[in-house]
Amino acid sequence: MCKDLEAEKKKKENIEEGKLVNIDDNNNGGYWWNEKIDTKGIDELEEFMVALENLKKNVTTRVDELRAEDQFLNQVSIDYCSSIVPYELNSSGDGQF
Repeated sequence: MCKDLEAEKKKKENIEEGKLVNIDDNNNGGYWWNEKIDTKGIDELEEFMVALENLKKNVTTRVDELRAEDQFLNQVSIDYCSSIVPYELNSSGDGQF
């Protein structure tokens, strides 16, 4: 459990470090994806493009993880509720508890 917590903290630190640039009045809040591209050369633009593709991949992966987690939690909730609600049809078929 502690290892998982430490790994998550380290992951968060890495994410924060990767998205921040030197903060000043011209860089739109300090995020690298908000930097102006008009003054970049071809090498910088290619590097920027790769970084954006990686960002897209990471976001897609995280969305998939959250969807899977949500589906799992929904199924667990359904299974749990089904296990605690003692619903049986009586002989007349009127659905009494």
